[in-house]
Amino acid sequence: MRSIGDADFGISWLMSMFHADWTHHGPTAAEAVDYHFWDELDRENVLAVRRDALLLTHLPSETIEVLWLAGTATGPSFFAGHRSGVTSGRQWMETITDRCDTWLSRHVGTGEPAVPAEWDGGELTDAVLSEIGAAAFLPDDVTRALTECTRHCTPDLAFRLLLRAMGEIGTVSRATLLPEHYARLVALGSALRYGEFVVSEVRHLVMSPQPPEGSGPAQRFTEFDFGVPWVMSFFHQDWSYEADTPAELVARRLPDGPGHDALAVRRDARTLLDGLPSQTLEVLWTAGSQYGPSFRQTTGAEWTRTVVDVCDTWLSTQTEVPPLTAADMEDGLDHRDEVVAEIEAMKFLTAEVRRALVDCAHHCTPDLALRTLLRAIEYAPEASLSQEQYRRLDGLGSALHYGEFVVQNVEYRISDD
Repeated sequence: MRSIGDADFGISWLMSMFHADWTHHGPTAAEAVDYHFWDELDRENVLAVRRDALLLTHLPSETIEVLWLAGTATGPSFFAGHRSGVTSGRQWMETITDRCDTWLSRHVGTGEPAVPAEWDGGELTDAVLSEIGAAAFLPDDVTRALTECTRHCTPDLAFRLLLRAMGEIGTVSRATLLPEHYARLVALGSALRYGEFVVSEVRHLVMSPQPPEGSGPAQRFTEFDFGVPWVMSFFHQDWSYEADTPAELVARRLPDGPGHDALAVRRDARTLLDGLPSQTLEVLWTAGSQYGPSFRQTTGAEWTRTVVDVCDTWLSTQTEVPPLTAADMEDGLDHRDEVVAEIEAMKFLTAEVRRALVDCAHHCTPDLALRTLLRAIEYAPEASLSQEQYRRLDGLGSALHYGEFVVQNVEYRISDD
């Protein structure tokens, strides 16, 4: 199951979909699950969700409820049965298992793959229990529930649920992690064969070292836009004069140099693929481009995967590419609420585009959502910003270490009123 990608997986992945705005994907929790089980989702991910849900049924219903509430932003009313349709932790796991079975029945394939014993992390039980105890900002009931999960389910599942709880509770309580604490979490994730973006979900809690006296502020590798929103800007009305296909256009535009541009595009595209369904990707590419790639003969997921492939091909021709570091890895997770508020305030964008951008902020990163929002503002025909809106966007850009010309691209949209 670790082959499904570099992002989170299983029930902890599904938890990330249940943010404060989860009901815009379905009036009940079961329908929201169906929304996120899109047809192009990897079968292995659905199997991973099912396996986790079955493991959790080894726990008392009340313990399951504690774990779910700790790792999501749904609130205690989630289990009241009113809006969600969920009345207990055990019933919720049974519902999730049923939704997995329904999806799997429509996507015929081989049975559930065997999970190597080391992926369950049995030999890491003591290490996982130690990290649960080290997360001192977690409430006692959450610590107890995670301990039960470690002993009666698997250390792997308990560790992923620990990361979810740390991310949700730590962000709200403004908790911090020492660099050495985060390093231990990374080492455990490596031992459990996790991909790049599983443990990094709590990286925003790490205390930043004080910069040397006299040093300047953290800066990105470029003063201009970057990543997928930069690629979106390639698709103006005359792009077909530059290349015969969208993929060729992206390949032609990747500049010679140390490779930061290709790495940033690849990182964004992989984040989009891991976090959003194909239809939502189409909405974002269309909103962020003046004359975007046509989705009549391809899908949002296929096109985004093509962008990743173009970057991989370009990077394979380079002898040495230094990795993105420091400011270039800033995801803006502690600014998520501010980014979502700015998205929702852009009433000149269609409701569909606003929903897609909010999903991007929750399921990808606030940084990527903000940069895509700026592209959408640039190309929206009726876009108009107040001075105050632009000031807030500029402040967010500064907080996320953007260069001078990223937010400035929409300055002309400020209304004179």
